[in-house]
Amino acid sequence: MKRQKTFTLDDNDSFFKLTSDYFFKTGFRQTSRTENQITFKKGSTLRNMVTFNLLNWKSEVRATLQNDTVMVDFDINTTGQLITPREEKLWDMFIENYKTSVTDKVDMTSENQRHLRETKRDNVSYIKWALIGAIAFGIPFGFLAYFTDIGILASIGATAGGVSFVTFKINSERKKNALKQ
Repeated sequence: MKRQKTFTLDDNDSFFKLTSDYFFKTGFRQTSRTENQITFKKGSTLRNMVTFNLLNWKSEVRATLQNDTVMVDFDINTTGQLITPREEKLWDMFIENYKTSVTDKVDMTSENQRHLRETKRDNVSYIKWALIGAIAFGIPFGFLAYFTDIGILASIGATAGGVSFVTFKINSERKKNALKQ
């Protein structure tokens, strides 16, 4: 998932400090800095598959200052994730909060944490859909495994059912959100 944000800045003197503060507070590490650009990284592909904090996904942020214009590129690795509309919205808010943090010189850490908690709470509903799918597919595949003596079929069916129901729910939400706009 790639995002880009461009905005103007009245006070260029504090750009690097404010940018560093914002990303350090959310666990990013600085990987490079030049006269007009600073780069941060966070996470790993392996951790993407096990973390419940989507702001810990593997990501790279490159902020460039040209005169009074700031251009920020976010490259967010979504390997191992079924991205929900709410998760995309969280990343968009995180990016907008960065802009607010730098332009208004305001600490947006608590705002980011609040949005993260709300997103996690919303994502719990997907567990219900995964369980329904696992049961709906797991039971028939369990019978098939029993009668064919191929035990792995039950696991494959339950997994496929869970993933397919969650994917269906996410796609339904995307369509619903698209119709609203």
